[in-house]
Amino acid sequence: MQKVKVTNRGRQGDVYLKKVKLPKEIIVKEFPNNKIILAFGEKTGHHHRFETANVKMFVAKDGSGKTYVLITEYSAELKHEEHDPVIFNPGAYEVLIARQWTDAEEPVKVED
Repeated sequence: MQKVKVTNRGRQGDVYLKKVKLPKEIIVKEFPNNKIILAFGEKTGHHHRFETANVKMFVAKDGSGKTYVLITEYSAELKHEEHDPVIFNPGAYEVLIARQWTDAEEPVKVED
């Protein structure tokens, strides 16, 4: 697999990260073993994830449900079994998950 390095924004499958200023009011989201999961693979069990201690995940306190990752010190690699790894530079990123329209009134998250 080929590694893709990005600076301000990047995509891996249905996960898109864009560099932003981290909001002041956030809640830390804890994950065991430094395995930060951005999107769960509901069908395959393959998760979009960072596996390093220099990445932290946060959720906005304002109830919007917006999720962020903060990469500190050095670059971090976003992993998934079915996609090329994507390397992100240090900084704060908003995590956006692709949506799809169905017969329902609202769009739903794309499932892996």
